[in-house]
Amino acid sequence: MVDCDYEVNVPRQTVELDGYELSFRVPNEITQWRIEHLVAVEPITIAWILGFAPEDILVDIGAGIGVFTVTAALCRHTQVYAFEPQAQSFAVLCGNIEDNGLNELVNAWPAAITDTSGFDILNVMHSGAGNAHHSFGEAVNYNLHPQKFLSSQGSVSTTLDYLVAEGVVPVPTHIKIDVDGFEYKVIAGAAATLKNPGVRSVLVEINSGLVQHNQIFGVFRQLGFAHDPELTERTRRTEGMHKGIGEVVFRR
Repeated sequence: MVDCDYEVNVPRQTVELDGYELSFRVPNEITQWRIEHLVAVEPITIAWILGFAPEDILVDIGAGIGVFTVTAALCRHTQVYAFEPQAQSFAVLCGNIEDNGLNELVNAWPAAITDTSGFDILNVMHSGAGNAHHSFGEAVNYNLHPQKFLSSQGSVSTTLDYLVAEGVVPVPTHIKIDVDGFEYKVIAGAAATLKNPGVRSVLVEINSGLVQHNQIFGVFRQLGFAHDPELTERTRRTEGMHKGIGEVVFRR
């Protein structure tokens, strides 16, 4: 018999953070791992989010299943605009928004944010919710090397500048960019938005092995942002498949 109560019966896991109880759907092992390691894997990201205020606005680009979206909205009552193109992850993201009672604080779209607007293919590394290393428009991995993917799905992209100019998204106070290699494209498509002094901080996952990523530091410097080199060095992975990758917070 088909279980018509799947949405009710899907496993969930709660996390205590800063006096709040966050609930997440865990339909598979990778989503459970992400919840169990919420703080341990990216402590800088959590600390950054916990510095937000209720009047702030976060744009979460590459939101995945929504661990940071939910954290910002629930723990800091921040308005969040979340973008995640991968279908299964987006479905769980929406479920997590609903389960935590955040429908009035969070808007989510199943779209890729990049430097162009249009329809293209999202190359999917693993189809289950919570997986990463997908690639929009190009069959390359997070090191921008050619890669064979398990599957693909149709997807749509736009730029942050378009969303802000059209009034879909207000000028954000904070922006998170984690798209597994294409961060530089997101930044190129947000050139006008980043010039707005209302944008106070941007967290970017940077791969120190990529020329395109190392150029990001100069882009933000010219825009009046600064970062903490010592903190940047501490966040950078020193071993494993993600060696050389870390989160950088640019502030002004």
